[in-house]
Amino acid sequence: MKKKTITAIIITLSVLLAFFVLAGWLACRQTHETPLPEPTPDIVEPTPLPTHEIIEASGIRILLENTVMTIGSRFWPEVIIQPYNATDKSYELYSDDERVVRQQGNSWVAADVGTANLIATAPNGITTTVVVTVTNPDLESLTFPYNELTMHIDDYIDAVIVQRPANAVGSDQIRFTSDNEGIATVSDAGRITAVGMGTTIITASAGDIRTELRITVIVPVRSITVSINREVFRVGELAEYRIRVEPEDATNASVSVSFSGARVTPSGENMFLCEEAGEVTITFTAGSGNPVEITIVVHDLEVLADEVFRLTNRERANAGLPDLQRSPQLTPVALLRAGEIIIRLDEDHRRPDGRAFYTILDDYDIEYMLAGENLAAGQASPAEVVRAWMDSRGHRETMLNPDYSFLGVGVAMDHTGRIYWVQLFTD
Repeated sequence: MKKKTITAIIITLSVLLAFFVLAGWLACRQTHETPLPEPTPDIVEPTPLPTHEIIEASGIRILLENTVMTIGSRFWPEVIIQPYNATDKSYELYSDDERVVRQQGNSWVAADVGTANLIATAPNGITTTVVVTVTNPDLESLTFPYNELTMHIDDYIDAVIVQRPANAVGSDQIRFTSDNEGIATVSDAGRITAVGMGTTIITASAGDIRTELRITVIVPVRSITVSINREVFRVGELAEYRIRVEPEDATNASVSVSFSGARVTPSGENMFLCEEAGEVTITFTAGSGNPVEITIVVHDLEVLADEVFRLTNRERANAGLPDLQRSPQLTPVALLRAGEIIIRLDEDHRRPDGRAFYTILDDYDIEYMLAGENLAAGQASPAEVVRAWMDSRGHRETMLNPDYSFLGVGVAMDHTGRIYWVQLFTD
């Protein structure tokens, strides 16, 4: 064949092949773009669950180590459902007497003496019961809080018993007795009543355990009455007092006496010596009665006289006058004169024998040209008596007389404690 012819054939075949390839590609593309119809799903039936057998409870038990316990015991009961593979193992547990046994939180407690049924119930109604008995603990000891007690007749007291353990026995299980009911009685509840003087033993017992209390019954002192001869004394004087205790048959009728304040010295029965000026408080105590106090005043008469002398010169100084001088002879005479006015206090200044006051100066050979006298009675202090004289025109003129140079002061006290004051003036 000619070369030209062969070439044409090859070209023709190549064109045909290309055409067929292109047609196939177009056909394939058109096929993929066309949606395929959805397949119809198969109907699937659910798989049935496996069937399990329900196992009912055939029995129920309550496990307790002890069914007899003391008050306050705490326990944790265990409940078992039978058989072990029962489907429902729940239960209800309760007490038919919560006064005796009751639940507290996740435990149970023996609350009071008695018997209670502890009942457990399974879901299908099967029950079981355990009887729990609660008792008091064993008594170890009984004691009174005191060993001895003093009572007054007709007094009473409710006995207190300390027991260990505290809840071992009830109060109604303790028995009381008295060794001598003529002194003190005791009731079944423990009330002790004093009925007569003396001592007895009260016994409290429970079984073989006992304790004792010694009771002493006395007649109490109801009152103390004290009388003293007076309330004002002088240094060196003996004071006397009297005491009366009611009732007279009181058990503790003896009276103790104590002193405070200015110094005194007991001297014989119901007497004391006043040794120091000042106030003295005397306390009288008998038994359990309320103490009685008496306060007396003790004066040093010489000190009082010195203070009158000082206050008189102060008044003269205020008036611009010279001080009066002490006279060794005039002071003792003024003291004698103070004793005289206890017997006779006369406005005309007469002595007990009726003579004028200045005659006492003659009796003791005291020389004078001019004499004067101030008298007073009942004032409690030098300041009070000097103020009284200054408030009286006649007495004031005597005190402030510029013609007087000497002063004697006398102070005396009578048996009632009243104080008498004397001023003797001379030139």
